[in-house]
Amino acid sequence: MAGSTGLQVIVGAAGTGKTAALATAHRAWQAAGVPVQGAALAAVTARRLEDATGIASGSLARLLADAEHPDPGTGRPRGLARGGVVVVDEAGMVDTRRLCRLLTHAVASGTQIVLVGDPRQLPEIEAGGLFTTLVRGPGALHLTGNHRQDQSWEHHALTQLRTGHVEAALDAYAAHHRIHPAADASALRADLVTDYLHARANASSPYDVAILAASRADVALLNALVRGALAGRGELGRARLDIPTGIATAGEPLDLQTGDLVIVGRNDNQLGLFNGTRAVVAAVDVPTSSLTLHTEDDRRVTLTAAWAARHDLRHAYAMTIHKAQGLTVDHALLYGAEGLTREAGYVGLSRGRRENHIYTTTDQMSARTDECDFTRADPLAGEEQLTAALARRLNSSRVHRLASYDQPQPGAWRSTRPVDERTRSRAEGLSR
Repeated sequence: MAGSTGLQVIVGAAGTGKTAALATAHRAWQAAGVPVQGAALAAVTARRLEDATGIASGSLARLLADAEHPDPGTGRPRGLARGGVVVVDEAGMVDTRRLCRLLTHAVASGTQIVLVGDPRQLPEIEAGGLFTTLVRGPGALHLTGNHRQDQSWEHHALTQLRTGHVEAALDAYAAHHRIHPAADASALRADLVTDYLHARANASSPYDVAILAASRADVALLNALVRGALAGRGELGRARLDIPTGIATAGEPLDLQTGDLVIVGRNDNQLGLFNGTRAVVAAVDVPTSSLTLHTEDDRRVTLTAAWAARHDLRHAYAMTIHKAQGLTVDHALLYGAEGLTREAGYVGLSRGRRENHIYTTTDQMSARTDECDFTRADPLAGEEQLTAALARRLNSSRVHRLASYDQPQPGAWRSTRPVDERTRSRAEGLSR
């Protein structure tokens, strides 16, 4: 019920319309006079939540900081309105300690918490498992359907991948020519870059196509290969601006040219540029060491090279799967390296509306070599061997299990650091 004290858990797979449901709920809360605010672990996710639902949102870190400094006049936590609602998006990525802090403040202020997420997508980086445990409770709401991917076969394949039927999912992707094998990593990267350039050339926006990889090292290498190809085609400006050393791979300066696709790595709340904000370099001014970004939300912002260094600006033709969670593009190209897991694979293969492809080889695909031979025609490894290698990666799950005094159940997930009984009681008390 709107405005009631407690905890509501909403579970939705990728593309099930979580934001559309929240937009409807927001209108109902507004009509009832209930104050609503949103939060997410990443500030850019909070911005997307606000843009999609109309719920004023910010980072979870800022919300917790406000809550832990009571208002001098009332003694109540700031940022948590009594009788109000706080919506936490991508809650499956929020670690147990942070969720515990939020639930504690919610009890003190009489605020309802709505946790929205999917335990089958990327898990917490720190000790976790609380959201996954709450999802199993009888009061959790589960959204169904898929409103993102265009093809019905892909809806079914993603469901199979999400629920652990990896081989069946891969059979579907293979039947629709979405798995691209290669004899070795160099040939694989060449295929991936070629396909990216083709999709980009036919896209209405450079933001509509993304290469996704599990590690930063792979992302840096793939970005370098794409930029080299774009420069060879004359699609980047001649003027170059070198961002100070220490932010790019191996400490080398970041080279920026007009037309480069970039992503912000650190928040600047004043400018509204957050970790994960994408932009195109619209202009480069070498004499003043400045550049102008045209952001994805259609703003133009002029910045200094020093700002770019401080905020970890990077190329964004390829990006990590972690940065892509919550993102939707038209074409997603997944680099199926050794670091891939079931959760990362599911996120990577569910970003694209029109097409999602995965590129794989039996090689380790280490990013320590920068070779990319676009003319090679080596024979492919056996199809069964390649499929088995990919299936092994996608069968590896990294979902956290909440540590407790209960006996582990068959098939239980990996344990994390213990969580005390106060954490359990707060969560259970709010969910009643």
